Amino acid sequence: MSETEIELARSTRILHILTESDSVFAESALIAISAQAAQGLHVAVAARPEVLDALGLIESGTLRLIELPIYGQAHPADPKAAFALHKLYRHIDLVHAHGLHAAALAGLGLTGLPKSLRPVIVDTVGNERGSDRFSASQRKFIGRTATRVLGSNAAVVEEFAAAVPEAARAPLARPDVIRNLAPAHSSRTVRKQLGIASDVVLVASPVALVDGDVLTTIAEAALRLPAARADRRWAFVFTGTGPARTTLETEIAGRAEHVYVASPSQVVDVLAAAEVVVAAAQMSTVDAAGVMQLRRPVVFVGADEEAAAYGQTAVRVPATDTSALLHGIEFYADRPTIRTQMAFAAADRVLATTDVAQIPARVEADYTLALEAGVR
Repeated sequence: MSETEIELARSTRILHILTESDSVFAESALIAISAQAAQGLHVAVAARPEVLDALGLIESGTLRLIELPIYGQAHPADPKAAFALHKLYRHIDLVHAHGLHAAALAGLGLTGLPKSLRPVIVDTVGNERGSDRFSASQRKFIGRTATRVLGSNAAVVEEFAAAVPEAARAPLARPDVIRNLAPAHSSRTVRKQLGIASDVVLVASPVALVDGDVLTTIAEAALRLPAARADRRWAFVFTGTGPARTTLETEIAGRAEHVYVASPSQVVDVLAAAEVVVAAAQMSTVDAAGVMQLRRPVVFVGADEEAAAYGQTAVRVPATDTSALLHGIEFYADRPTIRTQMAFAAADRVLATTDVAQIPARVEADYTLALEAGVR
């Protein structure tokens, strides 16, 4: 950075909005806030008193702590918090909101504020898609009010890329995953438990066992694998749950010795042991992020928009095209190098993190780009 840019950065007045103290967002926020205050930047942090206490921040000449009723989810105190932010904004150049609800409140604080007084808003957003009815509307609102969205994984970045001037990966010290998945048993042990030999190509699918085109296509492909590629030995393992599970066990697995229906409790072990995973929009016991965590190459059955979470790391086939699914499975089975490349690229979409020492610089770069993009 030039001397001029350094002086501009030091004159920037920054407000951080936090809803909690123990999330992956709060962890990275604390690293950035501490570094910014130490550099002499003018920094303020707005949160509930208990969150401020838990963060352990101490007010100084460059750091101000502001107690506001900012909760992790929609709360009756939201209008009061938004109005308090609204009054603060005329003294702020850049707002950094950490988490879905904080980001929504940050945008709400702009209401009624003249454009000349509006701060630039940077939002760090993750997978927070709770069952509450506000999540979807909050995400749409963020897309209309943020200047830059920092997504906790690649899918979140892609979700906001078309809505905001700038979207990028958030610098996080640890991944934003709801479940940290890891197999309890080795591939060798899993195969032994299922009765599958080491030279057999293991294909696994955690799709929900619900009657429909997707399950029909996957079941047909599972049955046709040995005939389609007689030069290999195959095993196809279903790990999902659903009303069609009993039928699958009796009518398919019961008649085809290479088709298995494993216990749902084995899903992580079986997927981790598989050479190829067949996924779909509707799965059980594990989601797309979980499959990608396990570093498995994926063939996705369904529409392209349903496969968006996987980006370009999954082979995609139509929901009714059994032959395409067979070709997708064979593609991976014949190309171990590509299997590995795609699997690690998928894991990077949900697990990539930033070295703690690099977080302050990454955040500063994000602020610079947001300020250049201007006020919404």
